[in-house]
Amino acid sequence: MVDTVALVTTEANSLMRQIHNSKNRMPTMLPDELAWEWMMVPDLSEDRITELATYQISAAEMEAYTIDKDFKTTGTPTRAFVYVDVPDLVYEI
Repeated sequence: MVDTVALVTTEANSLMRQIHNSKNRMPTMLPDELAWEWMMVPDLSEDRITELATYQISAAEMEAYTIDKDFKTTGTPTRAFVYVDVPDLVYEI
C-alpha cells in the first residue's frame, strides 16, 4: 500500500490570480453539499465530475493573508506577515 494524495485545481478567481499569477490556478474548493456529492455519489457522469472539479469559489467568499516565507520551519503561521515589496490584495465582488 502506498499513501497518496491528489489535489484538484481549477482556474483562479480574481483573488487567487493575484497570488498564483503565473499559472492562474487554485485548488478546487467545494461547498459542503458539492463535496458530499463528489465523495459519496458513486455513479457521477463524466460531465458532472468535470463540473465539480472545475467549480470556482468566488473571491468574495475567501480571505487571504500573507505569511512568513519560513512558515514551514517556524511552525503553523499565527499572524499575518507584511512584505513591503508585495502589493495589497484586491478583493473584487
